Amino acid sequence: MDLNEYRKLIFEIGDIEIDISSIAQCRHSMAELEEREKILEQIKEKINSDIRSIEGMYLKKRKMIREKYSPNASQGILSSLKPGSLPRRRAKEMRRLTLERESKIESYEELIEIIDDLMVQIEDAKIPVRNCIKERLSL
Repeated sequence: MDLNEYRKLIFEIGDIEIDISSIAQCRHSMAELEEREKILEQIKEKINSDIRSIEGMYLKKRKMIREKYSPNASQGILSSLKPGSLPRRRAKEMRRLTLERESKIESYEELIEIIDDLMVQIEDAKIPVRNCIKERLSL
């Protein structure tokens, strides 16, 4: 899933109205909160999977760069015309790749922070709903 789709889904989940006007509404609100909590957990798992996938692609690309600039690799005529030494060009490509990886992962980690914050808010919202259910059942 794309970052924007994750964001859209997370913010849709966070938009909830809690109605505690009756015991039935309290129970419905509690069920809704618990369902949204499960969905957030699933999204978090998917995001963690995406991060692992990014890490895997990074390692593959890193390996390709190392092989590309290894002393045993056949260097074509064009590569010998490029300015800079092979180790310097390899280091430059590795830095670029690392920055790209960090940028992608940072965006996903921000989403995880948003999810964690939203889950805390859901837990906090469950407290008054539980109390309302307890009060109404004890009457």
